[in-house]
Amino acid sequence: MSVTTVFAANWLVSRLSEFQQTHPEIDLHLQASNDVVELQRQTVDLAIRYGRGNYPGLRVCKLMSDVFLPVCSPRFLSGEHSVREPESRMRHGAPYFL
Repeated sequence: MSVTTVFAANWLVSRLSEFQQTHPEIDLHLQASNDVVELQRQTVDLAIRYGRGNYPGLRVCKLMSDVFLPVCSPRFLSGEHSVREPESRMRHGAPYFL
């Protein structure tokens, strides 16, 4: 199975032990990589990737939805250019960070 490095570190690794105890009959080989995996040409049976699921010729199953939250330091929040409301992000010098 191939997964992205972020997915492996933030979600999968903490669950592997329980999975292996529950399913000892499955010989799982994990590849953490951000490279595009060509399932038809490589020895990978399953890949978990971030995307909209537009992968012609492959079976796709949605695993979860994204949640994006703006966060900032207390110093930034108290500054004269603080972003307290979503609309104020456009007045900020770097709205693409939000």
